[in-house]
Amino acid sequence: MLFTTLPPLFYLVIFLCLFSALAQPDKAKNTIRCIERERLALLDFKQGLVDDYGLLSSWGSDDDCCNWWGVHCNNSTGHVTMLDLHAPLDDEYGYYAGKQLSGHKVSPSLLELKHLNYLDLSYNDFQGTPIPEFIDSFKRLHVLSLVDTGFTGTIPPQLGNLTRLRVLNIAGYNNLEIKNFEWLSLLLSLKSIYLGGVPIYNLKASVRLPPFLEEIRLQYCELQETLPFLLNSSSSFLSVVDFSNNHLTYSSVSRLLRNASKQLTSIDLSSNNFAGPIPDIFGDMTLLENLYLDFNSFTYGIPKSFGNLTHLREISIYYNQLNESIVELFEKLSRGAGNSLQSLELSENKLNGELPADISTKFPSLRQLRAGENQLNGSFPSFGLPPSLEDLALYSNKITGFSQGINVFVQKYGLVSLDLFNNQITEKFPDLSHFPSLTSLDLSGNQLQGGLPKTIRKLSKLEELYASSNLLEGDVTEAHFSNLTNLQFLDLSNNVALSFNLRSSWSPPFQLRSLSLAKCKVGPQFPKWLQTQSKVLEVDISFGGISDKIPNWFWNMSKSYQSLNLSYNNIGGRLPHFLPPIVDLGSNKFWGPILINPQEASILHLSNNKFVGSISFLCSISSATSIDLSYNQLSCEIPDCWNKSFVDDLHVLNFANNRFSGKVPNSLGSLIELESLHLRNNNLTGELPLSLQNCTSLSVVDFGGNKFTGRIPSWIGGSLTNLLIISPRHNKFYGDVPLSICHLKSIQILDLSKNELTGKIPPCFNNFTYLMQNSSSVGSTMQNLMLNSSSFRPGNDYYIDNILIQWKNQEWEYRKQLGLLKAIDLSSNRLIGDIPEELSGLKGLILLNLSNNHLTGTIFVTIYQIEHLEVLDLSQNQLSGEIPIGLARLNYLDVLDLSNNFLSGKIPTGTQLQSFDVSSYAGNIGLCGDPLPKCSPDVPPQRKINDYQEGDTFLDREFYISMVLGFSLCFWGIVVTLVLKNSWRTAYYEFLNDVKDWLYVKVKIYLGRLQQKLRRTRCMIQ
Repeated sequence: MLFTTLPPLFYLVIFLCLFSALAQPDKAKNTIRCIERERLALLDFKQGLVDDYGLLSSWGSDDDCCNWWGVHCNNSTGHVTMLDLHAPLDDEYGYYAGKQLSGHKVSPSLLELKHLNYLDLSYNDFQGTPIPEFIDSFKRLHVLSLVDTGFTGTIPPQLGNLTRLRVLNIAGYNNLEIKNFEWLSLLLSLKSIYLGGVPIYNLKASVRLPPFLEEIRLQYCELQETLPFLLNSSSSFLSVVDFSNNHLTYSSVSRLLRNASKQLTSIDLSSNNFAGPIPDIFGDMTLLENLYLDFNSFTYGIPKSFGNLTHLREISIYYNQLNESIVELFEKLSRGAGNSLQSLELSENKLNGELPADISTKFPSLRQLRAGENQLNGSFPSFGLPPSLEDLALYSNKITGFSQGINVFVQKYGLVSLDLFNNQITEKFPDLSHFPSLTSLDLSGNQLQGGLPKTIRKLSKLEELYASSNLLEGDVTEAHFSNLTNLQFLDLSNNVALSFNLRSSWSPPFQLRSLSLAKCKVGPQFPKWLQTQSKVLEVDISFGGISDKIPNWFWNMSKSYQSLNLSYNNIGGRLPHFLPPIVDLGSNKFWGPILINPQEASILHLSNNKFVGSISFLCSISSATSIDLSYNQLSCEIPDCWNKSFVDDLHVLNFANNRFSGKVPNSLGSLIELESLHLRNNNLTGELPLSLQNCTSLSVVDFGGNKFTGRIPSWIGGSLTNLLIISPRHNKFYGDVPLSICHLKSIQILDLSKNELTGKIPPCFNNFTYLMQNSSSVGSTMQNLMLNSSSFRPGNDYYIDNILIQWKNQEWEYRKQLGLLKAIDLSSNRLIGDIPEELSGLKGLILLNLSNNHLTGTIFVTIYQIEHLEVLDLSQNQLSGEIPIGLARLNYLDVLDLSNNFLSGKIPTGTQLQSFDVSSYAGNIGLCGDPLPKCSPDVPPQRKINDYQEGDTFLDREFYISMVLGFSLCFWGIVVTLVLKNSWRTAYYEFLNDVKDWLYVKVKIYLGRLQQKLRRTRCMIQ
């Protein structure tokens, strides 16, 4: 009765409450948890992995595996459906961050995950194990990603069993390969395939593409001219093709492109073997949005059919040989892609002409325009640039200045990046205050004049400022940087008249990552404002005029640096125990022992200081590419610890001009990548170790100024075939010049001077192919002989080599223009015989020094063929006969010394030979003519080159007589000593050698003088 009197609304409320209570899930009863056997399988999989970074720390801490890192479950069934264990990427840059799992196998316990449809193990390291074949058991798999996983071997063809697979991403980069690709046709559901760096070799059977394939990416797959596909395959959905970095030609892809042309939206064929005109087929791809043809050999211009590409947003034809007018190219593109084009990359071609004045109207949506390294000229277009343009790069052309158009443009629109380096802009640094959106500015490598404008401070968004290698001058003050709060990269180097006038208490508003002020005046005090730069990684203040001691706070900060260049200052003090991986402190006043801990050293240049003690610290280096400790006072022996793996990448080792003693350690032969080895001017003794023949990459060897003995090793030129510079000068090497040296076709400097070499000059020197080429350095190279700095750029392994050589009677260290010097120096030895006429084939030779030997015969008449010769020294020999008339034809000859020989006759007249001092001809009794006294009327005229006859018969006869006498004496002396004791034989043999040399010289001098007297007698009688 009571319930019947209640209002209907009450019953409705009760009903809703009961329904809500019944519908509320019981969390304790209905929560989905992972399947126990799958949880145990995951734990077993974890046991086979090495997790140094705790990526799997959540595995096991929670009983529900669905909450573990990288594990995803089905909300209804609890089965594991997704295993995403790719190594984490760097949040800032998007690159792999270095934290990864590793292991020697993938546990088959994963087979318990029967509902798995997504598997990603990318960027981990499975240490050379093969891809497990049981992966084909995951029948439900939709996505498989194994990018950079460290797997090796052949990709298993069992992948063809994954018939539900839609995405396949595998990258091996020379660790994996494909020998059977027929399984690709079985993946009927596949939509996307990526096989980066997986070579596809020797495929005989054709492969049909999956019917629903939309995207195929086969970069770095070693694809040859024939693709392993049936190009008339039934895939009608293909829209993205990437065959970049292979060896393809157009004929190998033309059918595929024709069949899929109507639906293609993106094509990347860069870095292949395409040549000739760009095919018209691209013009039929009316849906095409992105086209990349970089690094090929396309010629002419773009085809007219490009006018059909109405959807084109990005086109890149970087590094080809296009040679049409840029105005015509723009006209073709604008017909179709005028409104859609956003990015145009044309750099490093042969495009010509001026930029058109109507870029803004032809391409109103253009955001990036790059046309550097072409043959463009003129100034900027007078009517401005597209309002959407953000990135403008026109480097290395012949742009001469800023026009009114660019100024109008930048006042109205938001240019983000302006790249004009290596042009010919000669104006003052432009007022860029109307660049409110500019973040990157590169005007380096021009001829900008005047000071850095203070209006630069208005570029508040500027992050990168490069203005190196200009003609800037004046002071840089705090006002220039007052508003540059976002500045990270600053490079004003190589502006020698630019001075930094900053208060010692100045606190910059920015935090730099890279600073390069080389050759700017930064000193004399060490810049204290660097103390505020806690994020800086690269510092170059070389040639900065700093005369100060480095404060301790700077050494503490430099622990986080990647590179540091303080070279060519006057900085003093001692080194800390820690230095950055890349460091150049050369040409300063640092002193004391080197006690650094250089485990991470990559470039270590400490030359031209006052360091003392041993260099045993080098044995703790973990990696290095270049070590230069030259010009110090380091002593003791060179440590014998070079046979460790940490120096596998060492390319430069320079210990020159120190006080090292003892023998060269055998372990130096372990440096198989070594390219430059300098040991000159020390106190090293003994013979060169045979192990050095293992250093087959050597191009420069400098052993001069030591006490090495023995013969010059035959492995120089035998095993070391890449040598360009050889200098074992000023040692005690004896014996013949090894014929193996003649195998060095690329040799450019051969200096065997100041040794005890005997025998004849090998005529096979004409095998020196590089010396036979005409020199590109004409005229005097004297100005280039000064010691120049090596160009050191933070972060770059860049080293300019050097060599010490006798130049114009003085020793010079030749450095900056080393590649231009071509020289042979065999002076101050005991060489005999004629000068080989084959030397005339060395047309590019600049220096030839054969002085202070026992050379005989005449100066070869074809010497005029060495047309670029600047230095010729044949003094202190026994050369005879007339000076060949061809010597007067050497137009670049700057130093000539023929003194102290037995030359005779009249000095040939010409523009060259009369300009030398009398000392160049002194000690030749029979010579006459300008600059020596005039010849008597009876002296016969100089014979022509074609009529030239060698020597005097009397001289030849006496020469051979002396040779016969010497040979007889030596022969019978050897026969007699053979019957004596071994020690006697050795001593007597050495004595006879000395007697032979003494007698030879004395007899030769006597005969020469006798000949001179006979000639004078004949003249008097006549």
